[in-house]
Amino acid sequence: MAYMVLGRVVQRVSGLSFQEYTTQRILHPLGMMNACWNCEEARQPIARGYRTTNGVAVAEPLAWMRCEGDAAAFAGLYMSITDLARWIAFMLAAWPPCSQEEQPVLRRSSLREMQQCHVLRHRKAAPVRIDERPPCEAGGYGYGLFVMEATDLGPVVGHAGGLPGFGSHMVWLPDRDVGVAALANVSYAPAAPFAMTLLRRLVKEAQLQPRPVRPATALLKAQAEVSCLLQQWDDALADRVVAENFFLDTPREEWERRVEILRDRHGTLRSEGALRLNNPLRGEWRMQGERGWCNVWVTLTPTVPPRVQYLSIESVLPPNETMQQTLERLLRALAAPTMRCISSLAGPEVDRGALLDHLRLANLLYGPCSIEAIVAGDGVERTVAHLHSPRGRLEAEVVIDPRTGKVQSLELRAMQ
Repeated sequence: MAYMVLGRVVQRVSGLSFQEYTTQRILHPLGMMNACWNCEEARQPIARGYRTTNGVAVAEPLAWMRCEGDAAAFAGLYMSITDLARWIAFMLAAWPPCSQEEQPVLRRSSLREMQQCHVLRHRKAAPVRIDERPPCEAGGYGYGLFVMEATDLGPVVGHAGGLPGFGSHMVWLPDRDVGVAALANVSYAPAAPFAMTLLRRLVKEAQLQPRPVRPATALLKAQAEVSCLLQQWDDALADRVVAENFFLDTPREEWERRVEILRDRHGTLRSEGALRLNNPLRGEWRMQGERGWCNVWVTLTPTVPPRVQYLSIESVLPPNETMQQTLERLLRALAAPTMRCISSLAGPEVDRGALLDHLRLANLLYGPCSIEAIVAGDGVERTVAHLHSPRGRLEAEVVIDPRTGKVQSLELRAMQ
């Protein structure tokens, strides 16, 4: 009903029927010359529609019903697979945001708005084999499109279609610049699962990676300036770098004190490695010190010019000898979890039965592990390490009693 109302709005505002307006202003400018509203208008042969009765395909008498009036706004458009591919390419052209010449039909910013979730739906997790990690999908409805985030694909946009005699689905990945269209001539054919399976196969076989995020020039500049501040605090530089309300959250004097503590703890700090991006105005990087390192996160304001709105600094020190010995005992317990290993690993406050179950499960899923990297912690009481195994990666957060080296808490987390 809502689409029928929108179709009537188009007719009242434009003075054209919905079909005429769509054909003249959208389909033909996009080169979708074979798209039509009724079969007698088709420039190419149209597939006959069928339905399944007792396992036998029979002609669907309603397959070629005429598409007229307000109903045209929600269903009934005939098109070839090439036309549908042009439509997917039109949607994909909205990314990444850029200053190139706009397309003739709709601004790229409006296309991106169409493909954002505006109405949420309940989280969906598909059942899988017990030895597999279930993919999780969450999202909702945009403007005439379903939008979701999948653990294995990232952002996914698409929509299914179906009428007596036909079923279809179109789906694409904005971050990977690829899409799939499926057309079937059976009533309400399950084209959606077929298209999603094909899309996942395409991503896997072609090893399609998400489009890399490019940092804004302002973010690169902020990285250099914040790095200078952490090496030597300077009020004049800070005033140029941060947003007007930055020091309302944490006073200037407190930031200066924190920088002094970091310098005493780590010695001279210098930027190391590439800037890791969340988006063009948000990223993180590592500053290596003479002792340990700092992980630095910044978010810039969406203003002209952008300024630092959020700054977070995590001090990390490598494990001391006691912590290193505890990590080695943990690796041995992961490789062969027994109550004897647990007794040598855990402190008296730990539920040893629960810890044994935890390590047994990790052993079944991942097998023996090795330390890939230390990523957080003070190295004395707390350490977070990334663990590697042929079956996947884990993150281990370990808290110990620094006097005895016994584990006070342990959490193992699966990594993507």
